[in-house]
Order: sequence, then C-alpha cells, then structure tokens
Amino acid sequence: MRIRTKASARRVARLALGLCLTGATAAALRLPGGAADPALQEELTSVLERTGWRGATWGILAVSLEWGDTLFALNADLPLIPASNMKLLTAAAALHYLGPEYRYRTFVLADGTVTDGVLDGDLVLFGTGDPALSWRFAESRTAILESLADSVIGTLGLKAIRGRVLGDGTFFAGPGTHPAWETADLDDWFAAPATALSFNENVVTLRVVGGAEASARPRVETIPGDAQVDIVNRAITVEGRSGAMHAGRERGQGPILVSGEIGNRGPDRWRLVTVSDPATFAAGALRNALETRGIRVEGGSAAVESPAASPVNRRQIWSPLADDDAAPSIVAEHWSPALWELIQVMNKTSHNLYAELILKTMGRVVEGEGSFTAGARVVERFLVETVGADPSEVRVVDGSGLSRENHVSADAFVRTLAYMRSGPYGPTLLNSLPRSGEEELGRMTRGAAAENLRAKTGTLTGVSALSGELRTLEGETVLFSILQNDVPSRRAAKRVEDALSERIASLRRAHQGGSIELRPRDRPANGAPQGND
Repeated sequence: MRIRTKASARRVARLALGLCLTGATAAALRLPGGAADPALQEELTSVLERTGWRGATWGILAVSLEWGDTLFALNADLPLIPASNMKLLTAAAALHYLGPEYRYRTFVLADGTVTDGVLDGDLVLFGTGDPALSWRFAESRTAILESLADSVIGTLGLKAIRGRVLGDGTFFAGPGTHPAWETADLDDWFAAPATALSFNENVVTLRVVGGAEASARPRVETIPGDAQVDIVNRAITVEGRSGAMHAGRERGQGPILVSGEIGNRGPDRWRLVTVSDPATFAAGALRNALETRGIRVEGGSAAVESPAASPVNRRQIWSPLADDDAAPSIVAEHWSPALWELIQVMNKTSHNLYAELILKTMGRVVEGEGSFTAGARVVERFLVETVGADPSEVRVVDGSGLSRENHVSADAFVRTLAYMRSGPYGPTLLNSLPRSGEEELGRMTRGAAAENLRAKTGTLTGVSALSGELRTLEGETVLFSILQNDVPSRRAAKRVEDALSERIASLRRAHQGGSIELRPRDRPANGAPQGND
C-alpha cells in the first residue's frame, strides 16, 4: 500500500497507464514444411482415425526446435475455435506490450474538502483494471479494501463522510460482458463482467438458510457480508428436506432472484452468482469497511454511471486558468501484484476474468480505449505484425476464449510459442502454463510426457485444445498445438491430446542438426516499425 496526498486527479490516468510504448521491428517465424518421419505421421494420424468421429475437425502442428523439422501437421493453417487456448495468446501479447512487471493501481480520492475530519463531498474508489482485489493475493476477500479504508482514515483523520462512497469503473469502456458470450453462462463465475473496478472477482456467494417453519421465507446471507447487491427472495421453506432451488439473474442483468424450496430440516444451500454492477459492489464493500471502523457515511454508496460523471475522467482536460484545488485528491492507493503473477493465475486456473481485464488493459494502453474491441485489435496486431501469423488465420474476439467467435490456427499458436521462446519473456510465459502431472493439469501422470509437458488447456462444448511445449525422453524440445472442433466427447478428446503428446514425447532419433529460424519481417509500406519490445 502506498499513500499519496494532495495529488491532482488528472494524474490518475497517467499513473494508471504506467507505460510508454516505443516502436520495434517485428519478427516472423519461418516454419519448416512436410514431415520428418512419414511413419510417425502415419502413426499419429491413426490415433485420430481410430476415434471414428466423422464430423470432427482437427488443426494440429508439432515442430522440433533442435532439429528444425515438422513432426506432425494436419490442417495447421485452418483457423479453429481455440477455447481457453486464447489465454496463451493474451498472455504473450500482454508480456510483449506491458512487460512482466506491469502493475495496476487502484486509487481512493477525496472529492471535496475535509474539515475537522469530516469530508464534505464524496469518496471515490477508482479502478484501472486490477483483477486481484480479492482473496487470491490477500488474507481475505475484503482485506485490501479494509487496508485502503485504514489508509484513508489515517491520511485524512476521517470521522465522517457527508457525501457518498462511489465506485468508479469508467477507465474501461463498453460492456463488462461480451455480447458473443452465451447468455446462459452469465450467472456463472467464469463469465463475470470485466470492468475497470472489480472486487472479489465480481461474484457473490449466497447462503440460503431455511426458515423455522414451513411456508416461511428462508434467510439469504451474502459472502462477503452485507454485499450491496439486489436480491429478490421468493423461495419458500418446506417441511422436511429441500426441493429444487434456483439463484440467478435475468439474462445476466438486474437483481438476483432466489426461488424454489428449501427444507426446514435440510442443509443450507449455497450458490455462487456473478454481480451485474461491480462498481457498486466494490463501493459497498469499501463503505462497509469504513462503517465498521466507526466512520459515518451519510450518502450510502453507488457507482459512477459514465465517464462524464467521473470525478477523474471529467477533469482530464483543464484550462490553464482552472482551479486545480477543486480537483479530487488521491488519499490512498493500492498496487497489484506484477503482471507475471496475474498471468500465472490466468493460465494455471484458466481464469476468464483475469484474461478479459488484461485484454482491456492492452486496449487502453496501446489504443487508448479499454474495451473488448480495442484489446482484440491489439492481440491480432501482435500475432500478425510481430509474430508473423497469417491474417486470415487469426480472428480475436475476447481474451479468454469464452466466445465461440474466436478462430486461430495451430500454426499461429506454434509461431507465438516460438517467438516468445526466442525473447526475454519466454520463460515467464512457459512457467505460467500448467504442467502435466501437477494439480492444474492432472493428466499424463505416467509415461513419457509426465512432468515433461507445459501447455494451456481449452474446453467448450464440442471443442478441446492443448497448446504448449514438451520435451522428449531424449531432451528434444517440441512446440505443439492441438485444436479439436466438433468433437462428440470432451473426455475422449482429452485422451486424443494425451495420446498424441505421449507419442511425441517418447520419440527417439539420431541427432541431425537444424533449427527453427526467426527472421525480420518486412516493414509495411509506410516504413513504420511495428510492435514493442
């Protein structure tokens, strides 16, 4: 936690970006063609043929770094739905544009004057995209906001707030949830809205406790406690054990409706639901932290509705004669863990919210707009202009892969892996990927691939993917991508990935030299350098 006083709010936008971009010459990967061993190609093809899946489509590429040859290729240039393999590309682009030490900053600003410990105005919690204002890097769900509350009280000698506690998430633009996401998913934790101010990963836990008598309304508690979320309780207590119960929102919007039955002698029921208004959710948690410390907040808590209403964004442009003393002052701030730590969470737990917030951050930093659209453009630019992927093989829609409108080829994945491995951030990316036989990837626990493979998994209905790096028993490094679309069985698709990986990992052959070559990519017509190193 760092404290800064008497700092103009117009500095927040500059501080939030924390990065200056410079040009750099892009590089492209020259991949070998053909197969080094026709017998191996035939053997791996037979693994796919034995599935009997007539409607399935595969895009697969495996290349050797040491030998510089292609071990296996099938539809390598065909763009397919990558599911959560998109996170690998998001991570690579983020390391390229932001750097592994990039940190988010969350600010608390006093928008008013303080006299004898009383703030005559609003206290503003301003977010810049930090996904980690929660329990993953703190002692509890609310520990970070409690620390901010303590800092505010100490800095201002605060005793009361005559205004409100406002949550300001206007640093990012556009909707929190992507329109291409399945509506049925929007209540689930993995589809939480990605907003510039996010608290507790934008989910609330509901505990439903049956009433003492039949026909009574059950009690609905929230974790974190006293969460400022709208809940409509229409559930009924019944005699005996529980019946069916539902907790969710209408198309991911509006209040959480709790309905159904809970038995007066049955266990409590628990539900995890996304919140539709993360800024209000966060502001309410900060208000609770202040009030439990004896600070009276007269105006309650709410969200800043638009950039025009933001105490920060509305003051980004001043006249030289403007009275800067009227601007809000920063009274506390929190620094996130470094980006490399956040990427570890994103890839090892396949965390969609982390991916989308990092995507929007790239859009804000590189293009000046923190939206899905801008972030997707940045990732596509990285893949095409820096990595050297064919533009026709890349379509980026979101950062997590939750959308089925993402399409990327196996060739683009292998190019990205090779490009990153050739630069300073290769180990950072590789170490963020789940490792075979460990908790995040509890597969291939025995055999040649055991503990020799690091790869990002991906799963949607009818889609399975695995892309990363493995070492053979002889120590040969292989970069690979396996994309499977229109498969009838997720479990069987994972077995296909395992079988291909195990066979490649067990490869033994005499050394014959060669390597994958990175060469400079031609400059565009205007001669401007592309990308950033």
